[in-house]
Amino acid sequence: MKTRSKHTIYRFIVFLLAVMLAEGLAPGQIQAGAEDALKKEMDETRKVAEAGNADAQFKLGNFHYLGQGGKADSAQAKLWFEKAAQQDHVEAQASLGVLLYMGASQEQDVAKAVEWFQKAAQQGHPGARKHLGILYDTGQGVRADPSEAARWYGLAAASGHPDGVRLLERAVELSNKANNPDHVQTQALQEQLAQARKGAAEPVNNPLADLSASLNQAVDLQNQGLYDKAHPLLSTTCGNFLKVAGDKNPETGWCFNRLAVLESVMGRMNDSEATFKKALAIQKGALPENHADILGTLSDQAELLRMRGRFKEARAQLEGVLGKSGAAELAEVRMAAKGNLAKVHEELGNFEDAVTLTREILDFETATLGNEHPNRLTTLNNLAGLKRRMGDFAGAEKDYRQALEGFEKVLGAEHPATITMMNNLATTLESEGLFDQAEPMFSQAWQASEKVLGKDHPTTMANMNNLAMLYESQGVFEKAEALYNKAISLSEAKLGASHPDTIAIVNNLGYLYLLKDEHKEAAKRFQRVLTVWQGELGEKHQKTLKAMNNLARAEHKAGQVKQAETLFLRALLLRKEVLGAKHPDVLRSMHDLAALYRTQKRTKEARELLKTTLALDEEVLGKGHPYTFETLNTLAGVMEDGAALQESFPLRQEGFQRRTDFLNRMLWVADENAREGYIRLHAPELSAYLSLLTLLQPDVGGREALDVSLQRKGLLLKITSEIQQVSQIAKDPALTELTQKLAEARKELASLTLSGPTPETKDSYIGKIRDLGSKVNDIERRLGQASQRYRHTTLQYSVDQVVSLLPPKAALVDFLVFNQDGKSKLMASTMVVENGKPAFNMVVYPDLDQIQKGVLEYRTIIQSEEAEPEDVMQVGQKVYDLVWGPIVASLGDREDVYLVPDGILNILPFNALVAPDEKYLIQKIKLHILSSGRDIFPSSIPEAKGDILIVAGPDYDSKKVVGDVQLEAVSKKRAAAVMQGLRGAGSGMRGLHFDLLPGAEKEGKLITDQAKDKGQKNQIYTQNDAQEKLMQGLSSPPRVVHVATHGFFLKPDDSLKKRLLKLQRGADIQMPPPGDNPLLRAGLAFAGINANAPFLGELDTVNDGVLTALEVLGLHLEGTQLAVLSACETGLGEIHEGEGVYGLRRAFMEAGVQSVVSSLWEVSDAGTQNLMTRFYGRLMAGQAVDVAMRESQLELLKSSEWSNPYIWSAFMLVGK
Repeated sequence: MKTRSKHTIYRFIVFLLAVMLAEGLAPGQIQAGAEDALKKEMDETRKVAEAGNADAQFKLGNFHYLGQGGKADSAQAKLWFEKAAQQDHVEAQASLGVLLYMGASQEQDVAKAVEWFQKAAQQGHPGARKHLGILYDTGQGVRADPSEAARWYGLAAASGHPDGVRLLERAVELSNKANNPDHVQTQALQEQLAQARKGAAEPVNNPLADLSASLNQAVDLQNQGLYDKAHPLLSTTCGNFLKVAGDKNPETGWCFNRLAVLESVMGRMNDSEATFKKALAIQKGALPENHADILGTLSDQAELLRMRGRFKEARAQLEGVLGKSGAAELAEVRMAAKGNLAKVHEELGNFEDAVTLTREILDFETATLGNEHPNRLTTLNNLAGLKRRMGDFAGAEKDYRQALEGFEKVLGAEHPATITMMNNLATTLESEGLFDQAEPMFSQAWQASEKVLGKDHPTTMANMNNLAMLYESQGVFEKAEALYNKAISLSEAKLGASHPDTIAIVNNLGYLYLLKDEHKEAAKRFQRVLTVWQGELGEKHQKTLKAMNNLARAEHKAGQVKQAETLFLRALLLRKEVLGAKHPDVLRSMHDLAALYRTQKRTKEARELLKTTLALDEEVLGKGHPYTFETLNTLAGVMEDGAALQESFPLRQEGFQRRTDFLNRMLWVADENAREGYIRLHAPELSAYLSLLTLLQPDVGGREALDVSLQRKGLLLKITSEIQQVSQIAKDPALTELTQKLAEARKELASLTLSGPTPETKDSYIGKIRDLGSKVNDIERRLGQASQRYRHTTLQYSVDQVVSLLPPKAALVDFLVFNQDGKSKLMASTMVVENGKPAFNMVVYPDLDQIQKGVLEYRTIIQSEEAEPEDVMQVGQKVYDLVWGPIVASLGDREDVYLVPDGILNILPFNALVAPDEKYLIQKIKLHILSSGRDIFPSSIPEAKGDILIVAGPDYDSKKVVGDVQLEAVSKKRAAAVMQGLRGAGSGMRGLHFDLLPGAEKEGKLITDQAKDKGQKNQIYTQNDAQEKLMQGLSSPPRVVHVATHGFFLKPDDSLKKRLLKLQRGADIQMPPPGDNPLLRAGLAFAGINANAPFLGELDTVNDGVLTALEVLGLHLEGTQLAVLSACETGLGEIHEGEGVYGLRRAFMEAGVQSVVSSLWEVSDAGTQNLMTRFYGRLMAGQAVDVAMRESQLELLKSSEWSNPYIWSAFMLVGK
């Protein structure tokens, strides 16, 4: 169980920046028996105000704002302030400025606020002048201008603002920066500051007023999270109160109350306890026994007792406060005590009592303050928090949303309270397993908190912690670990190593190490957490019990079974006692103890405990919650341990379907890195299911494995492809804009990656790659979110549908790679249909390593010029025996086979396998190679009706593509960098060089002639015209794309990878290195590449001569029926099990192409030309794509000149 950082939402009593309104009663604080008199006064004031009196109008505005005589009404307050302000009422002008700045009655309007501040400032209003200084200082509503800010700060001080010295210190600092120390403005301000300090040191007429100003300043610093600045100021102020006012003054007691509260927030519990005693001693000597100040301090002291785990003492003290605060004038004190008592009941597990008290507060505030008052919204937040802890996530979500909407309306989207509420809502969404909604909300809250509050504000650190937890849930452990460590460093420096917030984040980092199987690191963190929390909070505190349970989990994983069992049993016993039998923490402990029983071979106990836990998980948390998944999987594992396969199968099956639903929802809103993280995180769960299927009857296992493949294989390709397609064809302008932004960001990333470090970027190169990668990932995530409304275009897939769609006398073969006992294994599921009835089978291959070696050996010997035909046939037959032989019996006499490869089989030339009768497989079977069984289904994207686009035989040496002048300019610019040795022109893409392919141009022209003969429209571009921009600039998708050029796939950039990893050890990189993206290392060559290669990255990537696979993703190819990549190695890339090959073939399919012809190795111009002209001849004659390709390959096989499989089997057709 993880610990979520929480921060108090401070009660709102006054305005955001400073008190500008006239003195009056706080909202809702109406003296007993004074209501009628106040109403009468308000009515009289209204009559005078309506007659046009500015003072009365201002006073009436105050009535409405403060809620005197009724509910607070900011809109009415603004109306009357505006009337008075238009009559040059200076206080009204200043107050109206504050309302507009806050957006209290409408959308925030800082520009209008500036206008009214200026009017009031011109009349000498100190507060308005100070606010103008702040706005010019921060650039809000006006252009940031340090000199102008300094001027207004100086004027505010000159007009008597109580913070004059502090304002002048800031003014001098700004003037020094904007001008210099000798500037006339700086000199004048320094003199003014000296006089102000001198005056401040002299006796003043009202020292208590100055001390009160210091007290307010300290509280303001506390609210900003600046505890290290607030504490010394507040401590000094309280000491001065003692000296000036003595220990019999209520103000002195109130100051020490504030100091005690601050110390509790800082985690200085012992200091806080001593300060509370001092505050109470002073207050009891100065005030009557049941005075509001004394009762308020007792309530605050009880909150400290709660924080220290002394719940019974806290409850007794708070109940005493409530017994003494029944009078009407003590309503606020009574409500505050109820709020603290609700927290105590929450800690004790008395959630119903806590909810009852919180609802009473909510009802009171609704009646006295109105629905939109910040106090009422804060209480609604507290009620939502209770519901979340009780497992009522739906109720919590509803309340959090209402509170968030209220804060956004009243205080604005970037107010600290709004940010905190956004974080709380995101936390609840994560608890519900709704990661797709939680991630963008966490990101928004973190970014807003950094902007508004600063990087080391407690709220910012809490948001950072919570976003790290979400990344952890997604399986993006590198991002999570980096964020945790950053948050811990900031928290230790800001709050201290033992502060509750610091320890909470350390706990979460320990949990991450637990997930990463770094058990010793996890145990160290949990032991630190347990020691601190047990000492500060007591053994029964919920946080202590979390640490205890987590330490037990780490000990279990580390093999310390006895210690783990003792801790688990203790944690479970106390959690039930404190939290109740159905609390999520209790369910966590139940699962963990059962998992330990499984390790100890106590199968019966584990089984019964897990069944009970699963039922409670589904009841309390729902079927899609992560805890429920974990319990389901553990229970299935226990069943399998006892060979109860028939009982385990429905559990695994149910878990698979639930997880599939989860992934289908999640992958649409996650970025590419997060998508891979989700797949990687849940891969062990999938492998466990597949391993179980291998133990069932072959027909049952085969059918279910086909379903697994339909739902999961190539899922990343499927989701990304659909997002791309939909975004290209949708009419929604928002999608168009997002797509354009993604294209621009990818272009910039590609440019920087290709260029290497330049003199301008050598110090920031790695950081810029990281930042651009983050930008691309963010846009990808937003694109997925915006595309959700179009998901009706996608299909639902089932094995039964495949049965109905599979042609008569055809078979389906689906290979799956999975992990079993730490070793990769291979299975094949087969299906044939006879008289409308399917027959399923499963084959499990004994040795995947041997198959992988055989595939690589066959690929090598096929390409060897020295290999004898007999040797090629011999290896081909060996691989046939390894791969195809085991499934022959399942296929029977079927000659039409739909095949879905996985792993290394993605680059195996299946057609060239040699059967025992020494015939190639292509001679015996019609193979249809698919990226997934889903390719059997009809496409939901309409087929493109455009022309045939042919790009063939580019002039790689051409300088006309970019132009001599631009190349010369770039060359001169790069000369210095080359001399510095920042990169070598012979490595990576800058070292690319291609020989001309005269046969490619001829190939293209022959295809053009064939198209013309058949009356089919086509466009051909050759030599200098065969430029990359033709592909990048497509305005509509062509029907067929044929590219006859060089292709390439580069090895990873090891030097870049090392630099990135070195930086990553410093926790500066939080994601997989985008610069090493395999889609950036595969590409096609176009005109001008040889001339442009040394300057790649500095030229416009739209037409630099290299079309990378990453750039292909953004091409306008949705619905294109066929893409032929008549180039070498276009079918290669990095192989990802379950996802196919990351390279050009994958990129074209993701861009929306239905079928792709790509090459498995380099082929001669003549051989390629012969195959392609035959292929297109048949295609133009009306043959289907797959039929045309097979017949053309067979024709070459029969010829004496082209019968070598090196030629005819080099090209693979994949797709529909």
